[in-house]
Amino acid sequence: LARHRQRHVERLRDTLRESRVIHCRLLVEADRERVVELARQHQQESAPHLTFDLDRMRATIDRALYKPNLIIFVAEYQEEVIGYLAAVKEPYAACSGFYIEQQLFYVEPRKRGSRAAAKLFAGFVRWAELQQAEEIFASIWGRQGGDRWIRRFGFEPAGQQMRRRVGG
Repeated sequence: LARHRQRHVERLRDTLRESRVIHCRLLVEADRERVVELARQHQQESAPHLTFDLDRMRATIDRALYKPNLIIFVAEYQEEVIGYLAAVKEPYAACSGFYIEQQLFYVEPRKRGSRAAAKLFAGFVRWAELQQAEEIFASIWGRQGGDRWIRRFGFEPAGQQMRRRVGG
């Protein structure tokens, strides 16, 4: 038990040390290929039934760089992008105002537990609040305990989303 506790304390200390040097910032042009690679990993891990579309991802990055309604945040550790979060700013279909919705959210496996995800998500929430959105929507797909994690940021359930595959 003492050895297990010591390992836990060491792991926690390493995580805290590492988290101090993880930075969250907006995407820049130089991040393009790294974010494309992370998006490919994300698709393979989270949606293997779908086909990754390189041209579409590059167009998404272009929109994030040059259009105001899509934003991509990146988490950086020792000058390497290790995760990203993409969000859209959209008007309501039948109401005044707008909402912001997180669409993509990924941290590479070797950096999970480093607080990179928490820093990305906190940066996203701060940005959305500064935009004065009416609401912020977020989701975590396929992660056990993700609903508890996301509630730490003040989110609450808002219905249920379901999926039905069409075709093969």
